[in-house]
Amino acid sequence: MNITAVNDAPVISDDLSGTLVTEGWIDIEILIGTFTVTDPETDVFDFSVNDARFTINITSTAGQFELAVRAGSNIDFEQASSIDVQVTATETATAELLSGSWTFTIEVNNVAREIFDASAAIEDLTMIAYGPEDMNLMGGDKK
Repeated sequence: MNITAVNDAPVISDDLSGTLVTEGWIDIEILIGTFTVTDPETDVFDFSVNDARFTINITSTAGQFELAVRAGSNIDFEQASSIDVQVTATETATAELLSGSWTFTIEVNNVAREIFDASAAIEDLTMIAYGPEDMNLMGGDKK
């Protein structure tokens, strides 16, 4: 009897789903959480993420990696109350280049915004620019 070793694809675990990120422009990279990638044949991987706002960082612990929001990204609750981030790990130490994927659902925290009355602001700016004595030039009533 011959036993032939089979190359296994990487497995991603430690579900980060339900992790919360607050909406807005991200000034500095924000750590979402740590996940594990295991593969009996190797611990060398290339990563890809389906959303350019996210990145993968290597940690000092073998097999552990971080999912983070990239600096300069915009997370907007009004566009999506959650974001499905698919992480793919591809083994690079073997010729087969097998890969494993996992989708993390990241929840977006809504931030209340001030309500802005544009019509009032335009009227105020018109009054500042021309003064009330010139309002008839702008189509308004001269008083």
